[in-house]
Amino acid sequence: PTPTPSGPVRLNLTLDLKASAKLVGAEATLTGGGLQPSSAYVLTMHSTPVVIARGKTNSMGGFRASITMPGKACVTGGMHQLILTGTAPNGTTVRDSNWVLLNDSCTAQTGTSARPKSNTVQLRSFIFPYQSARLSLTAKRSIRSLVSSMRGATRITITGYTQTKRQSKAAKRANRILAQRRAVAVRNYLRVLKVRTPIRTVGAGGVNPVSNKSQRLNRRVTITVRF
Repeated sequence: PTPTPSGPVRLNLTLDLKASAKLVGAEATLTGGGLQPSSAYVLTMHSTPVVIARGKTNSMGGFRASITMPGKACVTGGMHQLILTGTAPNGTTVRDSNWVLLNDSCTAQTGTSARPKSNTVQLRSFIFPYQSARLSLTAKRSIRSLVSSMRGATRITITGYTQTKRQSKAAKRANRILAQRRAVAVRNYLRVLKVRTPIRTVGAGGVNPVSNKSQRLNRRVTITVRF
């Protein structure tokens, strides 16, 4: 007789991948239980399906595997989903998934594998010189490295910020104008880089500080991408 699966149906995919780390060489753990005995489990990278790993459950419907992400996981930049599938005792397919935002160099752009809330992710911030909306060479280089990860985006929002110490009415107005100029500078550079996704700019001004002690960190813009 066929052994009875042990416990409830469960499937779990854990990907250990930090922001700015390469996907190739990252460790992933695949586990499952309560599945059909000797049935297949498969880990696939989507949206263009690429099979990363496969195996079979044991006689009790369980499995555990640790894998190193291979080179074939390096698909084009953008938002991708790693999906682990298995078969429940009743024949239905069960799944668990992790999400990864990559650029064309196969580098992760975020440090989370959870499904993005509302399909939106925030990319890194860029620091500006004091009282300036000029993009530094370092900022331009960082923006260029992000462009391929925006592939497939439906909207980009660029929000500019300033230092927060000056809080008079006139200072707040001036800060909003400077923040808007910073956001527009990033938008214009993305256009130079041939990014055609709709872009919204916001001049937030001297609000939501990253640090109250190091005001330099507040002279920034953030880029949020919706897929």
